[in-house]
Amino acid sequence: MDGCTSLQVLRHVTFPLIMPGVITAAIFAFIGAWNEFLFALVITTSRRTLPVGMMIFASQLQGIEWTTMAAVGVIIMIPVFILSLTVREHFVSGIIMGAVK
Repeated sequence: MDGCTSLQVLRHVTFPLIMPGVITAAIFAFIGAWNEFLFALVITTSRRTLPVGMMIFASQLQGIEWTTMAAVGVIIMIPVFILSLTVREHFVSGIIMGAVK
């Protein structure tokens, strides 16, 4: 790395080493935020997230509509599934980097 400036060292050495860990942390943050139920239930009033919107299918009069809730649950899982498929190499390498070698 002779002749590199500090920014070039960051770009060519540091960022490639930390990117799998950053991507793994971002995936965990996205999945946690996507599946958040209680916080969204308490805070939101006019707009609802998908997990909170699933509560519409559980009513006191008609009971729980299991088939509709299962279909909405599958639809809710699609973005997380697509995200995990697209970044799986970074995800696995980020988890492995934390292991003792």
